[in-house]
This record gives sequence, structure tokens and C-alpha cells, in this order.
Amino acid sequence: MHPIVGLTHPGDIDHYARVRCFEAIIKTFPTDTVILGLLPLAMRMAGPKEALWHAIIRKNYGATHMIIGRDHAGVGDFYHPFAAHRIFDDYPDLDIKPIFFASFFKCRRCMAVSNDKTCPHDIRDHIDFSGTSIRKSIIKGERPSSDVMRKEVADIILKEKEPFVR
Repeated sequence: MHPIVGLTHPGDIDHYARVRCFEAIIKTFPTDTVILGLLPLAMRMAGPKEALWHAIIRKNYGATHMIIGRDHAGVGDFYHPFAAHRIFDDYPDLDIKPIFFASFFKCRRCMAVSNDKTCPHDIRDHIDFSGTSIRKSIIKGERPSSDVMRKEVADIILKEKEPFVR
């Protein structure tokens, strides 16, 4: 796992709290199967070009694959939500494989957080969630549903005096 830990935009989880969340999640994996390497980098919110830059940096760190989510490094609706996916069409020889995801959801039948590539079930079985809804719960001091956030992660974030960057 290679999270960015530097300046970011308001509303994001503080990077110190994010690192503690990653450490908690790694404890749930079999021993010696995950390495946590922090990437000291400020977010520029440059959308597709920043996604490409992140891929090159991670390739230089030895990564072979990188997940590119919806609106990677975007801000508001400035970039098309999938612009960071499409830019990789212009750079097929990067030597790192981008893995694209449109969205994530909890599937009632899979009983797990899934995405359109891994879940074969009907959309009626999906529980959608968003960063905005999770953020609202945390601001109220409420634990987000276990359908959308692991208990150990929620506990870490809820213990923070100021979990979000202002």
C-alpha cells in the first residue's frame, strides 16, 4: 500500500489519521503479505495529469499496478469523473497497469464492499455510499455503518479531535 501523505484539500481525512487507518487494516491481512510505504507528496488536484504522474512515481517505486478511481485527484466537477481513466489510453507504454474503478458499493448478497468488476449481482442488491455521507456521520460523532467502513477504521477517525483537513 502506497498512500500519499502530504498537504491535501479541505475535507480530506488528515494524513496522520489515514496512516493509522492503513496500519489497522494491514493487521487484518496475513503476516508479511502487505508493505506500507508512504509517499510524501502534496496533492495538486490536477485530475488526469496528476493520475498519470502518480502512476509514474509509483512505477519508480516498483509498483506494477495502480488503482485509479472515479475522479482521481479531481476537484468538484472541474474534470469529467472518468478523465483520469481516459488519459491512460494515450500512454500505453507506461509499464504500470492502471486498474480502473467507477464506484464502490456494499452488496447485500456478496456481504462485502464490491465494485462493478467483482460483483455479479443486481443493482437492487447494492448499498451505495459516498465520501460525503461518511463525512457527515463522522462530523456528527456517529460511527458510519459497518456496511461502508470497518469498525477499526471508524474508531481511529472518531478519536481524532479534527479528523478532516480544514
